[in-house]
Amino acid sequence: MDDLRETFAGMTPDDTDRAVDALEGMLAALPADDADPVDRATRAGVGGFVVGYHANHT
Repeated sequence: MDDLRETFAGMTPDDTDRAVDALEGMLAALPADDADPVDRATRAGVGGFVVGYHANHT
């Protein structure tokens, strides 16, 4: 997740908002595979990042 944070640190606030909204949209649109541990971990990490971003920027 450090690479993701570094990527977002170099973006403008508007670009970052759009990217976070896109990540949130992808999580909502793509079906979850609860049997796949990689899918669960990826969704947990990205979902946590999105929630944290919104909590710190709203």
